Amino acid sequence: MPMSHYVIFNLSSTHAEQGKSRIRELKLILGLQKLHVINTIPGDFVQNRKNIEKISVNFDENTVIYVAAGDGTVGSIIETLTTSKKISDKARQAAILPLWCGNANDLANMLNGKAPNSLAKLLKKTKVVSITPLCCKLECDDGVKYDRIATCYISFGASAYAAKHINSTNHRHNPLHNLLGVRILSEIAASINGLIEAPVFRIEENGSIETIYERLITNGPRFAKNSLAPTRLTNHNFHMETFRRKSIFRFMAQAFDYVSRRSNNFYNQDVQFICKDDTIAQFDGEPVLIPANTKVTIGMAPNNFKALSTLLGGSDD
Repeated sequence: MPMSHYVIFNLSSTHAEQGKSRIRELKLILGLQKLHVINTIPGDFVQNRKNIEKISVNFDENTVIYVAAGDGTVGSIIETLTTSKKISDKARQAAILPLWCGNANDLANMLNGKAPNSLAKLLKKTKVVSITPLCCKLECDDGVKYDRIATCYISFGASAYAAKHINSTNHRHNPLHNLLGVRILSEIAASINGLIEAPVFRIEENGSIETIYERLITNGPRFAKNSLAPTRLTNHNFHMETFRRKSIFRFMAQAFDYVSRRSNNFYNQDVQFICKDDTIAQFDGEPVLIPANTKVTIGMAPNNFKALSTLLGGSDD
């Protein structure tokens, strides 16, 4: 059967101009008639979800969905494909290929390394892989329940505050921000400010209450630009690390043990705890407020998704 090709494009992504360049490149590779470009609506998750559901009637195992956007858009597409009851099992066989158009580009880097000079060469090398993302079930004290899907990582506490600072501070609007050295330094400064601001918070787990600074759950070998985390996307387990003391130096030391693979806190069944205080969580880099007394259950999502990769094995890996 002939292949079908869709590009989901976020005009407001960090590297939107790079996205336009990638789209032009794909049109040269595939032909103008074979590429369908769908623009997202900035900030409108509900409508973007509906748009994916609408075009999914055309998806099957011969479909590639290129994502010319950042981690947030990539995550929302994966969440729609894996959780929407309007998406058929056939449509879930479509393969995703993120195009390095965001800030961290975590999934793009985990699947295919650094952004290539040539998409044509990359496409010749990719294989379809099957990935099961993380599912975080949240039950608030007022009875509201909802699920969040994260392919790469979830965190509660310090690093989520750091992500909030990176996403909300004015450094991105600085005309010098696009210079590599300036961007890196400004993001480091924003991260440190976030870590300093982050308060400790209490969790209730296994019948006892303890105070922690950070809880990090990872599903793959990359966490916020660090490619050494001790997990693999195609494994059916996840890794959890808890940082108890508010000390940046201790945080860094424990993080070093984590990325150097000296930590073996792997789980293949659900983990459950209650956030007794207000805190912030992040889902693949997207900060979200978690109200006090929210019950959290983390495990593997019930549905997987397909992606194109050069670094991971085939679907049965």
